[in-house]
Amino acid sequence: MTIIAREKVGQALKEEIASGVAKPGMQLPSESALAARFGVGRGTVRRALAALQTEGFVRTEHGRGSFVQEAIYPYELSRGSRFSHTLDGLGVYEARETVRNGIVDANGRIGRLLGLQPTEKLALIEVVSFAQGLPLLVASNFVSAARFPGIGDAYERKQSLSAALRLYEMTTQHRTHTEIGSRLPSAEQARLLRQPRTSPITEVENMVVDQSGVPSWVEVLCFASNRVRLILER
Repeated sequence: MTIIAREKVGQALKEEIASGVAKPGMQLPSESALAARFGVGRGTVRRALAALQTEGFVRTEHGRGSFVQEAIYPYELSRGSRFSHTLDGLGVYEARETVRNGIVDANGRIGRLLGLQPTEKLALIEVVSFAQGLPLLVASNFVSAARFPGIGDAYERKQSLSAALRLYEMTTQHRTHTEIGSRLPSAEQARLLRQPRTSPITEVENMVVDQSGVPSWVEVLCFASNRVRLILER
């Protein structure tokens, strides 16, 4: 009986989503309200919502509730593509929020990729990108603090790392190496992306070189996997 009740709840909500009664981004009623509406227990509603999230119909944000899933945004990875340009091409406004702008040690993997000594420093600029109010991406950008002194201030003025780096005569910015993986987010990443820690993210690590072919910038892009579709052209 519980399984039948769960499927009944799920099917009713699917029909409302398909018909447009429940629109993308709309918050669904609370578990208590849905339980009262369908005459079932909250546990049944919770399981129905979990199944709908697995199927891609809804997303559940811890402490906020469940929402109708928005469109999945395509992003074509190429040597010079930028996610902001992709959204522009779709006619979608991108908003950004800088969550970190500071200096960190270069004594890890990123420092080695940029050819730095463990005693040197990295400038780290971390940004969350939103489309229609929904967070899609947490981007962590690393460059040499010695090579690009004051890059944090330059970024704040330009609100674009690409534009800020051009102030230092880095006129060419090409990706030469990309690694893609999937993993569960950290607590902070889950908070920034407004998703459960049990929902995976897609991590894309890019090496960017300058006009001389020198590794100059490492960007680590963490996408909400159920909101962005990565495209690789051959």
